[in-house]
Amino acid sequence: MLGGRLCHPEVRLLHHGCPEATASRPMQAVGLDLFHARGRNYLVMVDQYSGYPLVQCLSSTTAAGDVCIGPCKKLLH
Repeated sequence: MLGGRLCHPEVRLLHHGCPEATASRPMQAVGLDLFHARGRNYLVMVDQYSGYPLVQCLSSTTAAGDVCIGPCKKLLH
């Protein structure tokens, strides 16, 4: 998602078979990662049940709360 819209809504990420990440319903287990694109930093949250990615642009990558907790709350609301 860049600029408030999904870049490739038809793309689903693959589950790598981690037994502890097996979910039986949406948003029961999620994976998080940071990435950099076009000069900006992003947090991606992937629902392990559906493989659906949610992406949030980050304003900072220096404080733990700014990197994960705040953006995760924004993605879930």
